Amino acid sequence: MSKTCPHALEFNFIPPSIQDALVHKEECTRCFDNQASNVISLFSFKPLEAYGHKAGFALRALPSGIDVCLTCFNGGCTRPDKRHAELHSLNTSHTLTLNIKKFPKPKEDTRPAKQSRLEVVIESEEVEYDYATSVRCWKCQIDSVDTSIDQISKAVDFVMQSMTANLAKAAKAWAWDQFLAECQHSIELQQSPHPEFSLDKIGTCSKCEKSENLWMCLVCGHVGCGRKQYDGSGGNNHAVEHYEQTGHHITVKLGTITPNGTGDVMCYLCDDMCKLPQLKDYVKIFGIDVNKLEKTDKSMAEMQIEYNEKYQFSMTTEDGKQLEPLYGPGVTGLKNIGNSCYMASVIQCLFHLKAFRERYFDKSGDLDGVAGEGDPTSNVFCQLLKLADGIWSGRYSERPESNADSDANKGIPPNMFKDVIAKDHPDFSTMQQQDAYEFYQYFTKQINQNEFSVDGGASNPTKIFDFELEERLECVRCQKVRYSTQVASSISLDVPKRSTGQDEDGNKIYEEIDVKECFDLAFAPTAVEGYHCPSLSVWTVFGISLTPGNINSTLSTTIDIAIPLVVPEKDLNLEPYRGHGQRPGEELLPEDSQPQQAPEPPKAEIDEAALAEIMSMGFPEVRCRKALIKTNNTGSEAALNWLFEHMDDPDIDVPEPAGSSAMQVSVDPANISSLCDMGFTEKQAKKALRETDNNMERAIEWLFSHPDDPCDDDDTSGIQEHPSNATPKLIDDGIPGVYELSSFISHKGKTVHFGHYVAHVRNPGPVKDSDYWALFNDEKVVVQPNPPISDAYIYVFTKKGANAV
Repeated sequence: MSKTCPHALEFNFIPPSIQDALVHKEECTRCFDNQASNVISLFSFKPLEAYGHKAGFALRALPSGIDVCLTCFNGGCTRPDKRHAELHSLNTSHTLTLNIKKFPKPKEDTRPAKQSRLEVVIESEEVEYDYATSVRCWKCQIDSVDTSIDQISKAVDFVMQSMTANLAKAAKAWAWDQFLAECQHSIELQQSPHPEFSLDKIGTCSKCEKSENLWMCLVCGHVGCGRKQYDGSGGNNHAVEHYEQTGHHITVKLGTITPNGTGDVMCYLCDDMCKLPQLKDYVKIFGIDVNKLEKTDKSMAEMQIEYNEKYQFSMTTEDGKQLEPLYGPGVTGLKNIGNSCYMASVIQCLFHLKAFRERYFDKSGDLDGVAGEGDPTSNVFCQLLKLADGIWSGRYSERPESNADSDANKGIPPNMFKDVIAKDHPDFSTMQQQDAYEFYQYFTKQINQNEFSVDGGASNPTKIFDFELEERLECVRCQKVRYSTQVASSISLDVPKRSTGQDEDGNKIYEEIDVKECFDLAFAPTAVEGYHCPSLSVWTVFGISLTPGNINSTLSTTIDIAIPLVVPEKDLNLEPYRGHGQRPGEELLPEDSQPQQAPEPPKAEIDEAALAEIMSMGFPEVRCRKALIKTNNTGSEAALNWLFEHMDDPDIDVPEPAGSSAMQVSVDPANISSLCDMGFTEKQAKKALRETDNNMERAIEWLFSHPDDPCDDDDTSGIQEHPSNATPKLIDDGIPGVYELSSFISHKGKTVHFGHYVAHVRNPGPVKDSDYWALFNDEKVVVQPNPPISDAYIYVFTKKGANAV
């Protein structure tokens, strides 16, 4: 029976603008309960003797649905142990909510039509569900407010007719073209059509019989097929081979050109897609009239979506049997929300570590109040709690009944998490595929910064990744040494490439490499010229060796080349690489005393081999050259590390002249004051701003990633790491450096920005020493008897005895 209350009669509905109309009606903003969620409730029933019933209590699954706030459109669950809708009302004084429940209709064949173009299809659920709605007043505890009241009726209609918040945001993010930049190499492109070019010949590759996935060179008109993919699909590399032979670097994919002058354009110099506003004019010289064209081929974006939708990533055993699906706490998959497999894989690896589970799930009841006020959709901490609850509660990974649909377990959609963690990021906020390792670095930085604002970083789970790298510098003439340390959170390993031949498709076959050899190379000493010896007061050669001072409970390493590796599951011994500080009998170098200016070294030529290696990983050439220059051309590993640390630099795509050097940066006092207001000291603020060209955002990131870095003195312009007359203290937990593999991320595809990512996580079995590997392939989670450890891209190790997992 409908009721009225003062809050309903006084309610004045103000519809938002289209830009602000984010209606969170699909799921709770603090957990993953949705309109179809049921709650197990204890209820009593009165005796109905005529039907043989007795008075008593029973457990029953009752539809709970989602309560949408009619004031701000927040979505909240009514689960008794969470009460997120009620908590929202208490925190905001928004009293009226619309409860929406949906019930599945009888099964019908509702398979969607095959996707033929890239778009967000807002599918109506009317054919699948019946809905029940009611208005609730939390203040008066009325569950059936009269909806005939004019303002209430308008609010209800608005909510029910609005697009869900997730779809509204996705519709904007799918606009791929807005994220493509105009390539500098395409400006004033010099065209010279080949004398034998003919429109009659552009239907097939000029080197083979391929008639699909064709790319036309915008310099000469050559038509070649696309790149060969790892699984044999795609083309035969004839388009890229033409570029390698001629240097003609701009090409367009035939079949994607539209009458409005758009199409897929590739710059081989950047090795990336680009925007080409003059495409209509560039193809006109070859006699192509875009007004007469129709799009007939899949764009690269569409191919990527289709690839991720279809790819199964070894979901069967070697004998063809389907892998056993997993359900329950800790084995909840993450729904793919648009090329999000790179993000899902990183999340699964991190949230299965003990530090993350304890911080965001085991103690979530104690921490929920910290994120209790404000908009939960814009609160990083709140969305981390929500994500952990979704993964570990088991509520969203229940084993379907035997007669249920095999796809009943759809996984949890991390839309709100992605929105808040990747807000304003030029890459991760899009629906394009990204590099999982880059996201790992970005994600841990975001957590680091957020944890500092929550409790000063006292419970920061990312600290388990931190370790010290000890640098030992030795003068080859006087044999005196200097030690310094820096904090790192991961190690990138170069892998030796030793080809043993080719397969039947012409692809190189590489020799299997023991990961120990990669660590040996990473920490081998090197000789560097041009160092000033303060003991001899001369410029000479120094030997530099880098070793991990002490790696804490968790280590993340990345492998970026498709070479099979021998990686131990249980006993990775890194003790031989441990740094120990000053050795007995070693004499430390004295402090520098205003050394003379070193003669300017000749401008080194870029190491073309290192440049080609980094570019093969998917990075634009301008970034690769900049990284090599910034690291003094010391090799691909140093350049890669620099790239990963400076991805968000505003000038990352500005060419760096060879031989350039960093200049002393004038520090803005206002920025110093802002950083001091955040709890940092004035010296810390000054150094961070100098290190980051006075960029506030980068300075904050630098401070969080260099917590133990020594600070500037007011009267010095140079920056020293550790005084040479004191050996830096290395953190030592007293536990031998032996590690076991906790999880790893695998990738299939041409580059780390294309293809598909999955995660494998070691899970404890029902009895001791019965661990098993779980494969997380987006929302699908299965047992993996023989995980492909040798083919991984990112490895996460935990120290044995460190109680890290």
